[in-house]
Amino acid sequence: MKLLKWSILFVAIVLPFFWVNQLQARELYEKLQLEDRYNDMLNQAVDDAVHSLSLALIPAMESGYEAMKRVDLNKEAALASFWDTLLLYLDGAEDRWTKQAIAYYMPAFLVMGYNGIEVYASDSYDGADGEASLHHVWHPKQPYMYRDEQGMLYAFTLDEYIQIYDPISKTTERGFRRELAEQSMNPLLQDAERFDTLRRQTIISTIQSMLESTIAIHNAEIMRLGMQYTFTLPVIEDEEWQNTIDDVGVLAFIQGLPLGSSKYNHYALGASKIMRRQLYYGTMRDGVKVAYPAECQPTEYEEVLFSSKQAAERGFFPRNCKRE
Repeated sequence: MKLLKWSILFVAIVLPFFWVNQLQARELYEKLQLEDRYNDMLNQAVDDAVHSLSLALIPAMESGYEAMKRVDLNKEAALASFWDTLLLYLDGAEDRWTKQAIAYYMPAFLVMGYNGIEVYASDSYDGADGEASLHHVWHPKQPYMYRDEQGMLYAFTLDEYIQIYDPISKTTERGFRRELAEQSMNPLLQDAERFDTLRRQTIISTIQSMLESTIAIHNAEIMRLGMQYTFTLPVIEDEEWQNTIDDVGVLAFIQGLPLGSSKYNHYALGASKIMRRQLYYGTMRDGVKVAYPAECQPTEYEEVLFSSKQAAERGFFPRNCKRE
C-alpha cells in the first residue's frame, strides 16, 4: 500500500514536468519549422529581386559595355519583385497592412550597384491627424569612395574601372586600372593585388557604414512610435561578402519579428551574374572588324562588347584565342 502511495506521488510530481517538456519541445519544433519557412521566404524574395535587376538591365546593355556601367539599375522593379514574393509567402498578396507591418521589422533594403549603393529605408512623418507614422523611401546614392593620406579621392566600382580626383590639381582621371597604370605614377594603380584588396575593403565598408547609419535612424523612429526593440547590423562573414561584391546585388534583412515567445532575425544577400559574362573587344585587323575575348584582349580596341552575339550584330567577326 505504501509503495502504491509513493508511486502515485511520484507520478503526480513528475507528470507536470513531463507535460511541460512535451509542450516546450512541440513549441520549439514549430518555431524551427516557421523559421525555416521565413528563411526560405526572405532568401527567395532577394533572389527574385536580383533577377529583376538583371532583367531590367539587359535592354540598356544592348548599346555596349560602357553604357551598362553607367545605367541606373531598375531598383523599383527589384523592390516590387521582393515585396511580391514576400507577400505571396505570407498569403497577403496586395495587402498593404501586411506590407506595412513587415516594414517595421525591415530596417533596410539595399541595392549594390556598379558604382555605389542605394538604400530603401525608413523615414517618419506626421500625418494630418498629428500622429507619427513610418514609411520607407529611397535614400541618395552612396558611391564606393576612398580618401588616401594625401587627400586623393578614389571612386571604385565592381571591377577595375575607377575615377581618381586630385584636390590639389583639381583634375580627374577615369578609366580601367591597367590603362591608367601605363600613364600614371600612382603606386596604387601599379599594384593590381593591392588595388583589388582596397577596392573590396572600400565597397564592404561603404555598405556597412550606410547600414549602420540607416539602422540608427530606424531605431530612433520606431522608438518614437513606441516600439521597444533595438535593431543591429547583421553579422555577415567576410567570405560571403567576398563572394558577393563582384556583381550587382541585393541585401535585405528582418529583425525583431515576433515568433512565438522569441524574435525572428535573418538576412539574405544575393548577387547577379551580370558582370561575370564574357566580354569581347572589337578591333581592326588587316582592314577587317574582329572581336576577341578577354583572355587575349588586344592592346588597342575600338569597342567593348557584352557577348559574341552583340559583337556580330555590330559588324565584328568573333574570334577565339586559339585561332591566332
